[in-house]
Amino acid sequence: FSVNYKMQKGQRRFVDLAANLTDPVFRGFSRKGKKIHEDDFELMMERFQTLGGEKILVTGTNLEESKKAIELCKRYPGKLYCTVGVHPSQCSEFVRQDNPTTIEQLLNLVNANLDVVVAVGEIGVDYAELHECPETTQLQYFEAQLQDFVMKTKLPMFLHSRDCGMAFIEIMERNKAVMTNRAGVVHSFTGTQEELQRILDLGLSIGISGASIRTNEQIKILNTVPIERLLIETDAPWCDVRPEHVGFVHVKTTFDTCKKEKFKMGLCVQRRNEPVHIIQICEVLHKVLDNAPQDFDEFVGHLYTNATAFLRPEAASNKD
Repeated sequence: FSVNYKMQKGQRRFVDLAANLTDPVFRGFSRKGKKIHEDDFELMMERFQTLGGEKILVTGTNLEESKKAIELCKRYPGKLYCTVGVHPSQCSEFVRQDNPTTIEQLLNLVNANLDVVVAVGEIGVDYAELHECPETTQLQYFEAQLQDFVMKTKLPMFLHSRDCGMAFIEIMERNKAVMTNRAGVVHSFTGTQEELQRILDLGLSIGISGASIRTNEQIKILNTVPIERLLIETDAPWCDVRPEHVGFVHVKTTFDTCKKEKFKMGLCVQRRNEPVHIIQICEVLHKVLDNAPQDFDEFVGHLYTNATAFLRPEAASNKD
């Protein structure tokens, strides 16, 4: 590991505001259920904590995955928290004939687990996933989750918008009441300048992952975001910062890795993003954002403050 990585413990603090830690790749399995290598989840968590990582928000993408996220978080009290909601690609489960998911089930799940559930999500619109769930169903149940689920909680919103033009924005704008005394973040932002401005006008924050810093155009757009509206995430195991991305030249901290087929315990796995890589998002943003403080540690401190402000106070205790 780099010297920078070794020196950070006790100096910098990080919150990863999105990680899909219930994904089987973190237990050594392929998504088809084939065992590829040993379970290295504990070592992955240790790497993040050694970096200065304090908390991770585990994303719930449907009813069953939200239950898994809750179960996982209860095994790591004070370190893992989660969202509950149905991702746009999964909204067909609201209309399936066999045992459909209901808003009531989601509400009951939240209310029974407020020790670890700290946000509603991941909800929104995703036209890149129309093969998984049709547009009309996505739009209907995004709005339904806003009106009948979010409005009945006091939790912040964890939102998703991808390749959908203004569809996400229009639903949010006609449901402004949901924003009253409530924080929200549009995570892993990859949209246009117009989308960004209208999101900011709604009072929402912007979540930045490796997917947000791939092109010069994206960097230009991100430079219009006030620093107090920035939240960082890995969206692991997806959205890693790769050599072909324009932001990669600013990455200073790297980690020893292995291919999954030649797994070695204690190393990161190639192309499997994980929470410790949050440092790379920070390093890129520090260099490409014109409004970032010159001092890197000060910048990291701003991002940490933003994250703890987004989470509920009891989940984001800022104790030394």
